[in-house]
Amino acid sequence: MKTKFLDNNGLLYVWKKLKDTFIKKVELDEVKNSIPKNVSDLQDADSYAKSVDIPTKVESLSDATDYAKKIEIPHSVSELDGMDAYAKITALPKKVADLTDGADYIKKAELTEEVKSLIGNTKALEFSVVEELPSSGEKSTIYLVSNSKAENDAYDEYIFVNGKFEKIGTTSVDLSDYVKTSDITSITNEEIDTLFV
Repeated sequence: MKTKFLDNNGLLYVWKKLKDTFIKKVELDEVKNSIPKNVSDLQDADSYAKSVDIPTKVESLSDATDYAKKIEIPHSVSELDGMDAYAKITALPKKVADLTDGADYIKKAELTEEVKSLIGNTKALEFSVVEELPSSGEKSTIYLVSNSKAENDAYDEYIFVNGKFEKIGTTSVDLSDYVKTSDITSITNEEIDTLFV
């Protein structure tokens, strides 16, 4: 099956179809002119208050007693109830050494050196091409056995683990499910027309 894509001609055709679909400016101007310009022209104008009728002071509001004046609001943490349960920022530890369990942690520099040492003692991964698997294998080695069933000198991959060889994969690559560039064509104007029916 061929895959379709939208080229420049198709895009221009889609744009023309969109412009033909939406409202014209003349029709839009007629709608705009019919829109009321004053609140009093609206059907539910009685549901709204004029700005002169809106309270400008808290005291004029029906629930004014539920609010506190600025001078009644605490301005420092010490004025709040329950502040004894909190610590000042200056009292908070700023270094690992200030923590009670700081001795249980290692510095980054020391850890880096330890990791470097461990990596330096680790054997690097190796590949070994063999005609057939040996009776036993080495750690950190992937054994490659020629796979005559595949093209381009493909190999089956094995590692030696728990006293035996285990197949872990193959170097063959299957591209049968991928789309080729020869299978892609541009979508036609007629096919775009079917989208606007």
